[in-house]
Amino acid sequence: MTNKGVVAMTTRKVIVGSCLLVLAAGVAIGYTAMKRTKDTMDEPNASKSAEVWYTSESGKHQLDKQSNLLFQPIGSTKEDIRTFILDDSITYQPYFGMGSSLEESTVYNLMRMSKKNREKVLKYLMDPVDGLGWNVMRITLGTSDFTGREWYSYNDNPPKGTDVHMEHFSIQKDIDYQIVPVIKQALSYNPNLKIIASAWSVPAWMKDSGRLDGGPTKSGKIKSEYLQALALYYRKAIEAYDKQGIPIYAIGLQNEPGIHVDYPMTEFSLQQQIDFLKLLKKEFNSTEHGKKINTQVWVNEFNIFDWEQQNNQIYNDPEAYALSDGTSFHDYWGYLSSMSEAYEAHPDKPIYMTERSVWGTKGADRIIQYFRNYARSYNAWVTLLDSRGKPNVSSTKAGRTLVTINADDPDDYTINFESYMMGNFTKFIERGALRLESNYFDSNFDVFEAKMTGEEEKRPDVSNIAFKNPDGTIVMVIVNNSSLSEEFRVLYANGELPVVIPEKTVATISWKAWSSGKLQERAKIPTMTPDGGKVFGEVTVNLASETEGASIRYTLDGSFPTGSSELYTGPITLTGASANKEIKAITIKEGLSDSIVKTGKFEFVLPSGIPGQIEAEAYMATNDGQMEKSSEGGSNVGWIDSGDWMNYPVDVKNTGLYKVSYRIAGMNAQGTIELRENDTTLVSTEVENTGGWQNWKTIESKPVKLSEGQRILQIYFKGSGFNINWFKLEPIVYNKETK
Repeated sequence: MTNKGVVAMTTRKVIVGSCLLVLAAGVAIGYTAMKRTKDTMDEPNASKSAEVWYTSESGKHQLDKQSNLLFQPIGSTKEDIRTFILDDSITYQPYFGMGSSLEESTVYNLMRMSKKNREKVLKYLMDPVDGLGWNVMRITLGTSDFTGREWYSYNDNPPKGTDVHMEHFSIQKDIDYQIVPVIKQALSYNPNLKIIASAWSVPAWMKDSGRLDGGPTKSGKIKSEYLQALALYYRKAIEAYDKQGIPIYAIGLQNEPGIHVDYPMTEFSLQQQIDFLKLLKKEFNSTEHGKKINTQVWVNEFNIFDWEQQNNQIYNDPEAYALSDGTSFHDYWGYLSSMSEAYEAHPDKPIYMTERSVWGTKGADRIIQYFRNYARSYNAWVTLLDSRGKPNVSSTKAGRTLVTINADDPDDYTINFESYMMGNFTKFIERGALRLESNYFDSNFDVFEAKMTGEEEKRPDVSNIAFKNPDGTIVMVIVNNSSLSEEFRVLYANGELPVVIPEKTVATISWKAWSSGKLQERAKIPTMTPDGGKVFGEVTVNLASETEGASIRYTLDGSFPTGSSELYTGPITLTGASANKEIKAITIKEGLSDSIVKTGKFEFVLPSGIPGQIEAEAYMATNDGQMEKSSEGGSNVGWIDSGDWMNYPVDVKNTGLYKVSYRIAGMNAQGTIELRENDTTLVSTEVENTGGWQNWKTIESKPVKLSEGQRILQIYFKGSGFNINWFKLEPIVYNKETK
């Protein structure tokens, strides 16, 4: 199996003009050879030119216009330099936009500046003609972790303790703190600006903790009985902002719904997210409390890893799947390739990157990776802090923001590299532009190994991405992450563009499309059942395609399939022990571009030895197992609801009687834990309250007989209100005293 952290590569030889090239495509590209024929291409024309703009880390260039570059006939430059090939007949997802946030800390600092400089900064960031043209800004519904004020929601301390009818709802603090006026000013500079919103904490009375922040226990779970009230709360927020002349385009279901922190937060279980999505959409589509609301609702709004581990299961519910308007991600933990997998699994659900700040040319390359993994947008987090990183009353540490003011002289401000770098995208790529086919980097010169944190040690020195605007203008953003100037060439249609970019520089290259190549319809991606995961012993995989008359080709060695790969004729059986195996499959049909590659990654797990201790999070399969950090180190499984289960492969060394010990912690714990095999309950154990979600206690079962051999044991929960850290099976040894 190819390591998920390494971009799987394929090479294809493509004849273009008189030049033989070896092309490399990253996992998010799924490269397909160009389909143009000789009679559809224009004659070489050296008079065709491209415009160029530079932004450099050193500050030498700040979105500065350079001399135009001229396309040359193919073969005009030497062949032993980096080569990027651009094919505008193959298109991917549309571009929605880029921007940052207008959370309270940013607004607080803007209001410290003089009116003249505040307007100057806002106009430069937002204005599409005279500025950078940021066109998606994120706001918070109530307080976030970055604020100079006390935590607040829009319905705090109602007289009766609760307020399910939202009689005391108000966004007045957003008005008083100048958040609303600043957003309105931003909209005046860019009428095409879209506002997206997320709530960090629901009103405290809706949570089991009774507080907005996570506090010392870093927890605070929403009570299910208030989900309907929360739907009304969101309606009221959207209506109140609309009344102020601020339409909210989209709202995240809940910001980081499984996080454990001491600042404002709210924990939602998987089932609560599904239930709330249904209630929220029902509220938006109802006229009981007002007009219908068209604001989109995006699910997940959390790390890529959390999508992989749990939140992708939202889409297992058919109703929830139909109601979701998109999937939003934060990039603090997880492999970006999982976004491509999310797109391949759910191509009708747009993907958005709604939170992560990045720095330097490495950050520019990271943004390129977002779009190459099907994101339609990117939002940084926190636009403006002062030179001391203030205001910030939370425990969250902040890096350099997009704009910085002198803490002692607010009108002494700096627009930092990252703002100009974002402008290399936002000033030139128009909403609705389509991403184009190009190789992310040239594998003859560079390598790339992904990291879950995004801090890659091996990344390409030069990378790129390209879009075609609705008016036919092609925009190519190229990043030189090297400390040296780098030369390369861009092959487009039958032209060749030689380029040299200074060190640590982001370049935007733009030209009017002249290719007359026809857009090729792409074969539909094959379905794979099952499509990966942890398996034990043996698994049978079925492939299918909805493209009539097409064939499916596949590989088992991690390489990208081609027309000469193994032909799929029936179910594929995989076996293994402590091994990883991978199926890659494509649909092929004459006259169509090959489909996107469908990848299934199967991790064959070894059974845990019995007697022995098994960590709860080491399950092979689960219907709702959510991991969280444990006070005893490592992780535990939380958010347990009645009906949840987890499967564990085991190898019982000897037949005999065993006792089962469970390490649990919880408040209001109730019910039982059952040990099952083949849906048969072997032993049931009552759970106990421990006085806290991380106050651990070991409980024991009655004796249970286990037979020698390998099998899958299931932990089945008939209760809730507790977490589990591990369970242990130990043989019962009788002696004279115990007899």
